[in-house]
Amino acid sequence: MRTVDELWWPLAKIRFDREQMIFLILNMNLLAEGIYPPNPNGTGYTDPAILTKGKAKRPYCETALMLHAELSWRLGQTGISGELLVERVNRIYLELVNQGQGISATDILREVSGEARRALNYISGWARRKQSYTAWKAKTNYRKGIRGNATRR
Repeated sequence: MRTVDELWWPLAKIRFDREQMIFLILNMNLLAEGIYPPNPNGTGYTDPAILTKGKAKRPYCETALMLHAELSWRLGQTGISGELLVERVNRIYLELVNQGQGISATDILREVSGEARRALNYISGWARRKQSYTAWKAKTNYRKGIRGNATRR
């Protein structure tokens, strides 16, 4: 279990899993400014691309802005549920910080439920979903037997 202070990934390891989505949501403001969150443990990590000689493929801030754009697009696809997810993740984080207890991604994930959890599930994953959020919700409801008289066979 990783604490929030340890919830940091090098750019090359971002795969948009649930823990990383929580990390990106918590750092949306920095990403919007073109700043990738620094390692909170101060290990002296330097992005290997910075150390290589030659011309950079893109400015360092561009990758942070691209992550912000992807996160914003995915959240935008979920509408109000995405806004609810961002609000809940930030509120849960602040509550846990104010309580002074150790915080882990699991603690935050455990507290995110309902529509916010569905939005998190929808936006997570390496590739964008091909279905709209509404169609995806209907499909997952059918699988769970929630919709109408759907039964499992």
